Amino acid sequence: MRLTARWPDVLALTAVPSSQAVEAAERDGQRIRLGTPVRFGVSPSADTRALRFLVTAAERYVPVEWRMLGELPWPLHTVVHLPPPTETDGPGTAVAQQWRRQFDLALCTYRFGPGFVLLRDNRPGKERFRAHLGAGWVRPFRELVAGTGEDTRLLGELVSAGLAMRLGGQPPVVLAAHLRRWPVPCFAG
Repeated sequence: MRLTARWPDVLALTAVPSSQAVEAAERDGQRIRLGTPVRFGVSPSADTRALRFLVTAAERYVPVEWRMLGELPWPLHTVVHLPPPTETDGPGTAVAQQWRRQFDLALCTYRFGPGFVLLRDNRPGKERFRAHLGAGWVRPFRELVAGTGEDTRLLGELVSAGLAMRLGGQPPVVLAAHLRRWPVPCFAG
């Protein structure tokens, strides 16, 4: 057998990619390198896109190389479960270093079961959280994740638990990553 083409191991992009680009990188075994730095807190729409991208990359275990400019406009524990920046400028350096030290896969996740959603949050810097959403909440939760629905009661509960954000007039961002497969052996912590 002879290989006729080889995919590069890095997918270099100049803008925050769509979820389809992350899915393609996962399929092709690539890491994503963002050529454009990310500065949080400037634009709600840009922050929403960047957070959705990082959540999708975390869900699909796609390594990301990206540069963060400035500091985070929210506490570190909000995003510590998402891929940390590989580079920063002066003001964000200490936070980025702490982010890299505290980051781990599956710190804040959700998964679907038959007629339920299970949420688990073990992010450092906050109390551990577990929730079991019954059958009546599965569809509204799926819609919130997709950014197509907005059950205000559910969104309010997720925001107060630190599992979702609403930035400006943008659709809400569910920060928990969908646990599609267990990233560590089942006997590990």
